[in-house]
Amino acid sequence: MRELQITDAELERLIAPAIRKRMRAAGFKMGTASDEVPSAFVFPINLNLAGVVGVHRSEDGVWTFSQEDDPMLADRMIDSMMAHEQAFETRTIPIRSE
Repeated sequence: MRELQITDAELERLIAPAIRKRMRAAGFKMGTASDEVPSAFVFPINLNLAGVVGVHRSEDGVWTFSQEDDPMLADRMIDSMMAHEQAFETRTIPIRSE
């Protein structure tokens, strides 16, 4: 399995310049963002990755991309994750008597 971590700032440096350039050409003004209305947006982007791909963003703004392109291994990982989730959901927490 491959894994890559990218921070929000790194992702912005990769993507934002091209979007800003098109927006400037369309007459948008660039400047300091307002504190009242956030100027951050979520865009759907197709990266055309093969196999089973996971994308997760942590609270501290770190994106983790994972990929498994071996179908048999991917199936086993999915089965294992489902079993883990089921075990977690059905666990019983013992009540301590004091």
